[in-house]
Amino acid sequence: MLSQTFNILVLSEERDLLHLLKGILGATRYEISAVSSEEAMIGSLSQKHHDLIIIDQTFAGINGQTIKTLYHSFPDLAYIIIAHDLSSVNDWPGFKKINFVKKDQMESRLPLLLSNIYTAFNESHVPTLEYNNLIRTALDDSLTFTAIVHSDGDIVFLNRPAREILKIQTDEVEGLKFFDFLKDGEKVWQFLTMRWHDHPEQSISMDLYLSDKDFNEFPFPVIIKALQNHELYFIIQGKTLAEAESLSHSSDSSTLLKAFSESLANDLLNPLNVIWGRLQLFQSNPHLEQSDFHTIKLIERQLTRINDVISKLVAVTSLNRDLVPQRVFLNDVFKSLIQQPKLKDLLESQNSSIRFELDALPPIYGQSAQIELLLSTLIDLIFNLSGTNSRITISNKPVDKTKSTKQLVIDFKLSDATQVPDQLLLKSCLKFNEGEKKKFALETTIIRYLLDEYQIKHHLKDDHSTLILSLVFPLN
Repeated sequence: MLSQTFNILVLSEERDLLHLLKGILGATRYEISAVSSEEAMIGSLSQKHHDLIIIDQTFAGINGQTIKTLYHSFPDLAYIIIAHDLSSVNDWPGFKKINFVKKDQMESRLPLLLSNIYTAFNESHVPTLEYNNLIRTALDDSLTFTAIVHSDGDIVFLNRPAREILKIQTDEVEGLKFFDFLKDGEKVWQFLTMRWHDHPEQSISMDLYLSDKDFNEFPFPVIIKALQNHELYFIIQGKTLAEAESLSHSSDSSTLLKAFSESLANDLLNPLNVIWGRLQLFQSNPHLEQSDFHTIKLIERQLTRINDVISKLVAVTSLNRDLVPQRVFLNDVFKSLIQQPKLKDLLESQNSSIRFELDALPPIYGQSAQIELLLSTLIDLIFNLSGTNSRITISNKPVDKTKSTKQLVIDFKLSDATQVPDQLLLKSCLKFNEGEKKKFALETTIIRYLLDEYQIKHHLKDDHSTLILSLVFPLN
């Protein structure tokens, strides 16, 4: 899953190697630990789990016996050995997870090699059983009749409403034939299988005459879809509790949407990582023109944008609305945000700054993860819209404790807003209006959703050269 971090241990002191690795792995979730001695390497491997170890033999002089000992002690590790001359390692015992790279071929070999290792890492961490249980639970709790049936009629899965309608007392369906629960079952099933051989892309809406365990027959409207996965399967669904349909969609869709977004993001990160690696390889070409470097920078910015969108997609679909609201202290949330490496890198790259002028703020009620996502997305959006040399001050207005309905007002002040290249886009995005197709649409959608969720009002004021966005948090 996306929560898995790719942990790398590097035995080397060469900054060029570490810089190359960070460039190749730029779009992945990774952590690199560098050590400068064999003793430190062994100690680090014993204290923390790693997925890949990279040993610069030209620096450390590790021999084949040491590698053999490591391999048997840590069999799950992938290995990359960097050497001046590969002839010196020809006598080493062959292990499938050990990859050798010549020192002068690092820039050309490492991108593809790391891409393959990271892809294998991702595949080994896909929790198939967990996903199956997740989807099975969602389907079982659904208020929709759902049956998954093999083309030969064997029932693969019946959810709870389907078992209740057919009066099957247990979820064990092995050996049961679906057409045994149909009027003229074998004829109906033969019709369905023949139809799909002729029209495999279509779904069918029809009335099945179900026959339960007590031989009660009744018409039941269903939609039947086919799925070809080495073998042919049918998915049969029908509404059973129409009055609860809206509740069914809200509970099932949120669970499945989370699983879908994580699967989608996982699939997107693999090719994204390959592109990063290829781009790094292309950048090392000594014959590049100045215009080529400009193009590379443009591509890097867009790849970073894609990676940010993937992260935000997973973050917003992972929000749990069913948790009991807790007290959230905004001072702590802002302190956590300013310490995030991503924000620090953004401020450094754009020569921008952020300043806090906040009192000890009263708590609001909600989920800390949701509030942090709202504020981090908002700060990122303002900096990305305002460009380089941006100056943001975050302050609060004193809380009026004399009023029965208390409010907390947080101001985001952007100085020198008149210097922003696209002021129209900046003001349009910070109004968070619905229905406007604009740049950074995902960010504005997330912000608007969380503002509505917490009933936070917002106002945008143009005060000469300063643009002020005010968020009004309810405290009651």
